[in-house]
Amino acid sequence: MSGKYTLWLRADTPQTNEKLRKTIDTYTQKLGGPSFEPHVTLLGSIRGMEAEEAVERVKSFAKDFKPFEILLTDIKVKSIYFQCVLATPDPSHVPFLTSLNTAARAAFGHKQHGGEGGDVYFPHLSLVYGLYDQDVKEKAAAEIKAEGSVVGTRLDVKSVQVWDMEGTPEQWKVVAEVPLG
Repeated sequence: MSGKYTLWLRADTPQTNEKLRKTIDTYTQKLGGPSFEPHVTLLGSIRGMEAEEAVERVKSFAKDFKPFEILLTDIKVKSIYFQCVLATPDPSHVPFLTSLNTAARAAFGHKQHGGEGGDVYFPHLSLVYGLYDQDVKEKAAAEIKAEGSVVGTRLDVKSVQVWDMEGTPEQWKVVAEVPLG
């Protein structure tokens, strides 16, 4: 049965993931939104194929990229459910992340950035999912920034993960991890 998949970039170190997960869980409890694993989405909305085919397509481009680091440098808010309160990477990392996203889009036949029907890639690490009033989001962002545990965090990325997105965020699960390089 074909599913709905997405490609994630996650820190290779459990300590980094635990630190980010603690922030996510804190605001899940405070605001009542869903809990999820910390990640930077590389490509979403992969449909119409089995997990094995998705993994093979990831292998086709992941081999061309070496492991890298993402430095989180700011906390922002948006009016998108899956991008409510988020951490953004150092601007100097965006061109590399965009080139990785471009390779993923090509492997899966997705339209390119901002082209006819294509969306613009916005690399980020969500900290809160949901649709909240602007003041609630801004308060959460200010608290997270003041706490100081997210800004300055470095994610050592050594693979691309394929996630099964069926169900709620709490039900999502990793299907495979494909090494870079």
